[in-house]
Amino acid sequence: MFARPRLPRPNAIRKCNPPSILAWPTIQTIRYSSFKRRRRSETHESAALARPSIQRSQRFQTTRVRGVKRRQSETHEPATLAWLLGYGDQVQPSGAPWPDLSKLVLENANLSLRNVRFLSIDIDGLHQDKAGIRQFDIGVSILDTEQIYQQLKLPPNRRKNLAVHLIKSRHYAVEDTRHDIAKRINFSFGGCRVMSLPKLRQKLKDKVEGRNVVLVMHGAATEVSVMKSLNINLNPVFTIDTTTTVRHLFRRTNLKHLLEVYRIPHKSRSLHHAGNDAHFILRVLLMIAVHHVRAKLGGAQLPDWVPVFETVARSPKPELEEMRKEGPLRITPGHKELKQMERRRETLERIARRLEKPSKEEEEMMPWRMVQVQPTLPDCDAMSPPWADRYTISQYGMLP
Repeated sequence: MFARPRLPRPNAIRKCNPPSILAWPTIQTIRYSSFKRRRRSETHESAALARPSIQRSQRFQTTRVRGVKRRQSETHEPATLAWLLGYGDQVQPSGAPWPDLSKLVLENANLSLRNVRFLSIDIDGLHQDKAGIRQFDIGVSILDTEQIYQQLKLPPNRRKNLAVHLIKSRHYAVEDTRHDIAKRINFSFGGCRVMSLPKLRQKLKDKVEGRNVVLVMHGAATEVSVMKSLNINLNPVFTIDTTTTVRHLFRRTNLKHLLEVYRIPHKSRSLHHAGNDAHFILRVLLMIAVHHVRAKLGGAQLPDWVPVFETVARSPKPELEEMRKEGPLRITPGHKELKQMERRRETLERIARRLEKPSKEEEEMMPWRMVQVQPTLPDCDAMSPPWADRYTISQYGMLP
Protein backbone atom coordinates (compact mmCIF):
# COMPACT_ATOMS: atom_id res chain seq x y z
CA MET A 1 0.00 0.00 0.00
CA PHE A 2 1.27 3.45 -0.88
CA ALA A 3 2.56 5.32 2.19
CA ARG A 4 2.22 9.08 2.55
CA PRO A 5 5.46 11.01 2.97
CA ARG A 6 6.18 11.90 6.61
CA LEU A 7 6.39 15.64 7.34
CA PRO A 8 8.51 17.04 10.16
CA ARG A 9 6.54 17.69 13.35
CA PRO A 10 6.22 21.24 14.73
CA ASN A 11 8.56 20.45 17.63
CA ALA A 12 11.19 19.35 15.19
CA ILE A 13 10.75 22.54 13.19
CA ARG A 14 11.25 24.67 16.34
CA LYS A 15 14.51 22.90 17.03
CA CYS A 16 15.91 24.22 13.76
CA ASN A 17 17.21 27.41 15.32
CA PRO A 18 18.08 30.27 12.97
CA PRO A 19 21.45 31.97 13.34
CA SER A 20 21.50 33.97 16.58
CA ILE A 21 21.89 37.73 16.71
CA LEU A 22 24.79 37.22 19.08
CA ALA A 23 26.66 35.58 16.22
CA TRP A 24 26.76 38.86 14.31
CA PRO A 25 30.02 40.74 14.24
CA THR A 26 30.52 42.89 17.34
CA ILE A 27 31.55 45.80 15.15
CA GLN A 28 27.96 46.32 14.03
CA THR A 29 26.69 46.54 17.62
CA ILE A 30 29.44 48.96 18.58
CA ARG A 31 28.79 51.11 15.55
CA TYR A 32 25.04 51.22 16.24
CA SER A 33 25.44 52.15 19.91
CA SER A 34 28.05 54.76 19.13
CA PHE A 35 25.69 56.22 16.51
CA LYS A 36 22.90 56.54 19.12
CA ARG A 37 25.28 58.09 21.65
CA ARG A 38 26.53 60.58 19.10
CA ARG A 39 22.97 61.57 18.11
CA ARG A 40 22.00 62.04 21.77
CA SER A 41 24.99 64.27 22.49
CA GLU A 42 24.26 66.39 19.42
CA THR A 43 20.65 66.84 20.54
CA HIS A 44 21.72 67.95 24.04
CA GLU A 45 24.26 70.38 22.61
CA SER A 46 21.68 72.00 20.32
CA ALA A 47 19.20 72.29 23.22
CA ALA A 48 21.88 73.86 25.42
CA LEU A 49 22.67 76.44 22.74
CA ALA A 50 18.97 77.33 22.48
CA ARG A 51 18.65 77.90 26.28
CA PRO A 52 20.16 80.94 27.98
CA SER A 53 23.50 80.24 29.58
CA ILE A 54 23.41 79.54 33.34
CA GLN A 55 26.10 78.71 35.81
CA ARG A 56 26.90 75.11 36.70
CA SER A 57 25.91 75.54 40.36
CA GLN A 58 22.51 76.97 39.44
CA ARG A 59 21.86 74.14 37.01
CA PHE A 60 22.54 71.51 39.67
CA GLN A 61 20.31 73.32 42.18
CA THR A 62 17.32 73.14 39.86
CA THR A 63 17.91 69.44 39.04
CA ARG A 64 15.59 67.00 40.81
CA VAL A 65 16.49 63.46 41.75
CA ARG A 66 13.77 60.94 41.00
CA GLY A 67 11.89 59.83 44.13
CA VAL A 68 13.18 62.64 46.38
CA LYS A 69 11.05 65.68 47.06
CA ARG A 70 12.73 69.02 47.56
CA ARG A 71 12.35 70.49 51.05
CA GLN A 72 9.96 73.44 50.91
CA SER A 73 10.05 76.59 52.97
CA GLU A 74 7.69 77.25 55.86
CA THR A 75 4.39 78.89 54.95
CA HIS A 76 2.55 81.67 56.81
CA GLU A 77 0.16 79.28 58.63
CA PRO A 78 2.57 78.44 61.52
CA ALA A 79 3.20 82.14 62.14
CA THR A 80 -0.55 82.78 62.16
CA LEU A 81 -1.10 79.92 64.59
CA ALA A 82 1.70 81.18 66.84
CA TRP A 83 0.16 84.65 67.00
CA LEU A 84 -3.33 83.28 67.73
CA LEU A 85 -2.04 81.11 70.59
CA GLY A 86 0.14 83.85 72.06
CA TYR A 87 3.70 82.57 71.61
CA GLY A 88 4.67 84.16 68.28
CA ASP A 89 6.03 87.49 67.14
CA GLN A 90 3.87 90.57 66.93
CA VAL A 91 4.74 91.21 63.26
CA GLN A 92 3.33 89.29 60.32
CA PRO A 93 5.83 87.70 57.90
CA SER A 94 4.21 89.64 55.06
CA GLY A 95 4.49 92.94 56.94
CA ALA A 96 0.71 93.48 57.08
CA PRO A 97 -0.81 94.40 60.47
CA TRP A 98 -2.56 91.74 62.54
CA PRO A 99 -6.31 92.15 63.10
CA ASP A 100 -7.46 93.64 66.38
CA LEU A 101 -8.53 90.64 68.49
CA SER A 102 -9.10 90.56 72.23
CA LYS A 103 -6.91 88.38 74.48
CA LEU A 104 -7.71 85.82 77.16
CA VAL A 105 -5.03 86.13 79.86
CA LEU A 106 -5.19 83.93 82.95
CA GLU A 107 -3.67 85.30 86.15
CA ASN A 108 -0.62 83.49 87.55
CA ALA A 109 -0.36 81.41 84.38
CA ASN A 110 1.74 81.41 81.25
CA LEU A 111 -1.21 81.98 78.93
CA SER A 112 -2.12 84.53 76.28
CA LEU A 113 -4.75 83.25 73.85
CA ARG A 114 -6.72 85.19 71.28
CA ASN A 115 -10.47 85.09 71.70
CA VAL A 116 -11.29 83.15 68.52
CA ARG A 117 -13.29 80.12 67.45
CA PHE A 118 -11.64 77.44 65.31
CA LEU A 119 -14.14 76.02 62.82
CA SER A 120 -13.09 73.01 60.73
CA ILE A 121 -15.10 71.93 57.68
CA ASP A 122 -14.83 68.83 55.52
CA ILE A 123 -17.07 68.00 52.53
CA ASP A 124 -17.52 64.50 51.16
CA GLY A 125 -20.02 62.54 49.05
CA LEU A 126 -20.44 65.34 46.53
CA HIS A 127 -23.04 64.71 43.80
CA GLN A 128 -23.41 67.28 41.04
CA ASP A 129 -24.59 67.51 37.46
CA LYS A 130 -25.01 70.20 34.82
CA ALA A 131 -27.61 71.98 36.95
CA GLY A 132 -25.21 72.23 39.88
CA ILE A 133 -24.60 70.54 43.21
CA ARG A 134 -27.41 68.19 44.17
CA GLN A 135 -26.34 66.77 47.53
CA PHE A 136 -23.28 66.39 49.73
CA ASP A 137 -22.15 65.53 53.26
CA ILE A 138 -20.50 68.19 55.39
CA GLY A 139 -18.75 67.77 58.72
CA VAL A 140 -18.43 70.73 61.10
CA SER A 141 -16.30 70.82 64.26
CA ILE A 142 -15.83 73.77 66.62
CA LEU A 143 -13.10 74.48 69.17
CA ASP A 144 -13.52 77.67 71.20
CA THR A 145 -10.56 79.24 72.99
CA GLU A 146 -12.92 80.45 75.72
CA GLN A 147 -13.60 76.83 76.67
CA ILE A 148 -9.84 76.16 76.76
CA TYR A 149 -9.52 79.19 79.04
CA GLN A 150 -12.21 77.80 81.36
CA GLN A 151 -10.67 74.31 81.29
CA LEU A 152 -7.31 75.64 82.52
CA LYS A 153 -9.03 76.95 85.65
CA LEU A 154 -10.26 73.46 86.57
CA PRO A 155 -8.15 70.73 88.20
CA PRO A 156 -7.06 67.94 85.84
CA ASN A 157 -9.43 64.98 85.57
CA ARG A 158 -8.10 61.87 83.84
CA ARG A 159 -11.51 60.23 83.66
CA LYS A 160 -12.93 63.08 81.59
CA ASN A 161 -12.70 62.89 77.80
CA LEU A 162 -11.60 66.41 76.91
CA ALA A 163 -12.12 65.87 73.18
CA VAL A 164 -15.88 65.45 73.71
CA HIS A 165 -16.01 68.39 76.10
CA LEU A 166 -14.02 70.91 74.03
CA ILE A 167 -14.63 69.88 70.39
CA LYS A 168 -18.25 69.95 69.20
CA SER A 169 -18.71 67.90 66.02
CA ARG A 170 -21.71 67.44 63.75
CA HIS A 171 -22.39 65.64 60.48
CA TYR A 172 -25.00 67.02 58.05
CA ALA A 173 -26.40 65.21 55.01
CA VAL A 174 -27.56 68.06 52.79
CA GLU A 175 -30.51 67.47 50.42
CA ASP A 176 -30.13 63.69 50.83
CA THR A 177 -33.54 62.11 51.40
CA ARG A 178 -32.27 58.55 50.93
CA HIS A 179 -29.15 58.76 53.06
CA ASP A 180 -27.58 55.51 54.16
CA ILE A 181 -27.50 54.31 57.74
CA ALA A 182 -23.73 53.71 57.43
CA LYS A 183 -23.17 57.47 57.45
CA ARG A 184 -24.47 57.60 61.02
CA ILE A 185 -22.97 54.34 62.22
CA ASN A 186 -19.47 55.43 61.13
CA PHE A 187 -19.76 58.87 62.73
CA SER A 188 -17.95 58.62 66.05
CA PHE A 189 -18.28 62.06 67.62
CA GLY A 190 -21.91 63.19 67.65
CA GLY A 191 -25.21 63.25 65.80
CA CYS A 192 -26.12 63.15 62.12
CA ARG A 193 -28.89 65.31 60.69
CA VAL A 194 -30.53 65.51 57.28
CA MET A 195 -30.87 69.16 56.35
CA SER A 196 -31.82 71.37 53.45
CA LEU A 197 -29.37 73.87 52.01
CA PRO A 198 -31.13 77.01 53.38
CA LYS A 199 -31.18 75.48 56.87
CA LEU A 200 -27.48 74.64 56.57
CA ARG A 201 -26.67 78.24 55.68
CA GLN A 202 -28.61 79.45 58.71
CA LYS A 203 -26.98 76.84 60.95
CA LEU A 204 -23.46 77.88 59.93
CA LYS A 205 -24.39 81.54 60.25
CA ASP A 206 -25.55 80.96 63.83
CA LYS A 207 -22.27 79.22 64.69
CA VAL A 208 -20.08 82.13 63.53
CA GLU A 209 -22.29 85.09 64.38
CA GLY A 210 -20.62 87.55 66.73
CA ARG A 211 -17.33 85.60 66.91
CA ASN A 212 -13.91 85.85 65.32
CA VAL A 213 -13.73 82.65 63.28
CA VAL A 214 -10.58 80.87 62.08
CA LEU A 215 -11.50 78.47 59.28
CA VAL A 216 -9.48 75.23 59.31
CA MET A 217 -9.47 72.78 56.39
CA HIS A 218 -7.35 69.93 55.05
CA GLY A 219 -6.79 70.43 51.33
CA ALA A 220 -9.12 73.37 50.97
CA ALA A 221 -9.71 73.21 47.20
CA THR A 222 -12.96 71.21 47.32
CA GLU A 223 -14.41 72.99 50.35
CA VAL A 224 -13.66 76.48 49.04
CA SER A 225 -15.15 75.78 45.60
CA VAL A 226 -18.32 74.18 47.04
CA MET A 227 -18.89 76.96 49.56
CA LYS A 228 -18.33 79.58 46.89
CA SER A 229 -20.77 77.95 44.46
CA LEU A 230 -23.41 77.58 47.20
CA ASN A 231 -22.95 81.18 48.38
CA ILE A 232 -21.83 80.20 51.90
CA ASN A 233 -19.60 82.97 53.27
CA LEU A 234 -18.35 82.62 56.85
CA ASN A 235 -16.12 85.74 56.81
CA PRO A 236 -13.16 84.14 58.65
CA VAL A 237 -10.39 86.18 60.21
CA PHE A 238 -7.83 83.61 59.02
CA THR A 239 -7.94 80.44 56.93
CA ILE A 240 -5.52 77.64 57.84
CA ASP A 241 -4.86 74.67 55.57
CA THR A 242 -3.20 71.83 57.47
CA THR A 243 -1.67 70.38 54.30
CA THR A 244 0.33 73.53 53.54
CA THR A 245 1.13 74.01 57.24
CA VAL A 246 3.17 70.77 57.42
CA ARG A 247 4.36 70.63 53.81
CA HIS A 248 7.86 71.72 54.82
CA LEU A 249 8.04 68.93 57.43
CA PHE A 250 6.60 65.83 55.75
CA ARG A 251 6.61 64.50 52.24
CA ARG A 252 3.16 62.95 52.69
CA THR A 253 0.50 65.31 53.97
CA ASN A 254 -2.66 63.21 53.79
CA LEU A 255 -4.80 63.05 56.91
CA LYS A 256 -4.10 59.41 57.71
CA HIS A 257 -0.33 59.95 57.64
CA LEU A 258 -0.57 62.99 59.93
CA LEU A 259 -2.71 61.05 62.41
CA GLU A 260 -0.09 58.30 62.49
CA VAL A 261 2.84 60.72 62.85
CA TYR A 262 1.23 62.64 65.72
CA ARG A 263 0.00 59.40 67.37
CA ILE A 264 -3.66 60.38 67.34
CA PRO A 265 -5.87 57.31 67.98
CA HIS A 266 -8.08 56.50 65.01
CA LYS A 267 -9.36 53.69 62.81
CA SER A 268 -8.84 53.61 59.06
CA ARG A 269 -12.48 52.74 58.42
CA SER A 270 -13.60 55.90 60.22
CA LEU A 271 -11.72 58.16 57.77
CA HIS A 272 -13.13 59.59 54.52
CA HIS A 273 -16.24 60.48 56.50
CA ALA A 274 -17.08 64.18 56.57
CA GLY A 275 -17.92 64.38 60.29
CA ASN A 276 -14.95 62.30 61.45
CA ASP A 277 -12.48 64.08 59.16
CA ALA A 278 -13.58 67.51 60.40
CA HIS A 279 -13.01 66.37 63.99
CA PHE A 280 -9.59 64.86 63.24
CA ILE A 281 -8.51 68.03 61.39
CA LEU A 282 -8.83 70.01 64.62
CA ARG A 283 -6.87 67.35 66.51
CA VAL A 284 -4.08 67.55 63.93
CA LEU A 285 -4.08 71.35 64.26
CA LEU A 286 -3.60 71.05 68.03
CA MET A 287 -0.61 68.73 67.60
CA ILE A 288 0.90 71.03 64.96
CA ALA A 289 0.69 73.87 67.49
CA VAL A 290 2.30 71.73 70.23
CA HIS A 291 5.26 70.71 68.05
CA HIS A 292 5.68 74.23 66.69
CA VAL A 293 5.76 75.89 70.11
CA ARG A 294 8.34 73.37 71.36
CA ALA A 295 10.54 73.95 68.32
CA LYS A 296 10.19 77.73 68.61
CA LEU A 297 10.69 78.20 72.35
CA GLY A 298 13.11 75.32 72.88
CA GLY A 299 13.99 75.02 76.57
CA ALA A 300 11.98 78.07 77.60
CA GLN A 301 8.83 77.82 79.68
CA LEU A 302 6.02 76.41 77.57
CA PRO A 303 2.47 77.81 77.68
CA ASP A 304 -0.01 76.13 80.02
CA TRP A 305 -2.23 74.97 77.15
CA VAL A 306 0.39 72.53 75.78
CA PRO A 307 -0.60 69.54 77.99
CA VAL A 308 -4.28 70.32 77.42
CA PHE A 309 -3.82 70.30 73.65
CA GLU A 310 -1.95 66.99 73.81
CA THR A 311 -4.66 65.42 75.98
CA VAL A 312 -7.42 66.58 73.65
CA ALA A 313 -5.63 65.45 70.49
CA ARG A 314 -4.79 61.99 71.84
CA SER A 315 -8.09 61.29 73.57
CA PRO A 316 -9.65 57.90 72.77
CA LYS A 317 -12.90 57.41 70.90
CA PRO A 318 -15.73 58.66 73.14
CA GLU A 319 -18.43 56.37 74.44
CA LEU A 320 -22.12 56.98 73.84
CA GLU A 321 -22.80 57.90 77.47
CA GLU A 322 -20.04 60.54 77.40
CA MET A 323 -21.49 62.17 74.30
CA ARG A 324 -25.00 62.20 75.78
CA LYS A 325 -23.72 64.10 78.82
CA GLU A 326 -22.79 67.00 76.54
CA GLY A 327 -26.29 67.14 75.02
CA PRO A 328 -28.94 65.07 73.22
CA LEU A 329 -27.89 63.27 70.07
CA ARG A 330 -30.17 64.48 67.31
CA ILE A 331 -30.13 61.76 64.68
CA THR A 332 -32.50 61.81 61.72
CA PRO A 333 -34.06 58.42 60.83
CA GLY A 334 -32.87 57.09 57.51
CA HIS A 335 -34.93 55.94 54.54
CA LYS A 336 -34.93 52.35 55.77
CA GLU A 337 -36.10 53.33 59.26
CA LEU A 338 -38.87 55.52 57.83
CA LYS A 339 -40.26 52.55 55.92
CA GLN A 340 -40.12 50.40 59.05
CA MET A 341 -41.91 53.09 61.05
CA GLU A 342 -44.63 53.30 58.40
CA ARG A 343 -45.13 49.53 58.47
CA ARG A 344 -45.32 49.65 62.25
CA ARG A 345 -48.02 52.34 62.14
CA GLU A 346 -50.04 50.29 59.65
CA THR A 347 -49.78 47.24 61.92
CA LEU A 348 -51.01 49.23 64.91
CA GLU A 349 -53.93 50.58 62.89
CA ARG A 350 -54.97 47.04 61.90
CA ILE A 351 -54.81 45.94 65.54
CA ALA A 352 -56.90 48.95 66.55
CA ARG A 353 -59.57 48.17 63.96
CA ARG A 354 -59.81 44.58 65.20
CA LEU A 355 -60.19 45.71 68.81
CA GLU A 356 -62.84 48.31 68.09
CA LYS A 357 -66.15 48.00 69.99
CA PRO A 358 -68.75 46.17 67.84
CA SER A 359 -71.97 47.88 66.81
CA LYS A 360 -75.39 47.17 68.37
CA GLU A 361 -76.41 44.98 65.46
CA GLU A 362 -73.27 42.90 65.86
CA GLU A 363 -73.90 42.64 69.59
CA GLU A 364 -77.44 41.33 68.96
CA MET A 365 -76.19 38.88 66.36
CA MET A 366 -73.32 37.63 68.55
CA PRO A 367 -74.44 37.84 72.19
CA TRP A 368 -72.17 35.00 73.19
CA ARG A 369 -69.11 37.09 72.28
CA MET A 370 -69.92 39.85 74.70
CA VAL A 371 -67.21 40.30 77.30
CA GLN A 372 -67.53 42.33 80.44
CA VAL A 373 -63.95 43.61 80.26
CA GLN A 374 -63.58 46.30 77.61
CA PRO A 375 -60.64 45.70 75.26
CA THR A 376 -57.97 48.36 75.29
CA LEU A 377 -55.67 49.56 72.57
CA PRO A 378 -51.95 48.77 72.83
CA ASP A 379 -49.95 51.30 74.79
CA CYS A 380 -47.65 52.86 72.19
CA ASP A 381 -45.65 54.68 74.86
CA ALA A 382 -44.82 51.40 76.54
CA MET A 383 -43.81 49.85 73.22
CA SER A 384 -41.62 52.79 72.29
CA PRO A 385 -39.82 54.91 74.95
CA PRO A 386 -40.09 58.70 74.54
CA TRP A 387 -36.41 59.09 73.66
CA ALA A 388 -36.48 56.49 70.87
CA ASP A 389 -37.25 59.03 68.12
CA ARG A 390 -33.89 60.70 68.71
CA TYR A 391 -31.74 57.59 68.24
CA THR A 392 -31.14 54.95 65.64
CA ILE A 393 -31.73 51.23 65.54
CA SER A 394 -28.00 50.59 65.41
CA GLN A 395 -27.48 52.08 68.86
CA TYR A 396 -30.27 50.38 70.78
CA GLY A 397 -31.37 47.47 68.59
CA MET A 398 -35.00 48.58 68.41
CA LEU A 399 -37.27 50.65 66.24
CA PRO A 400 -37.94 54.29 67.15
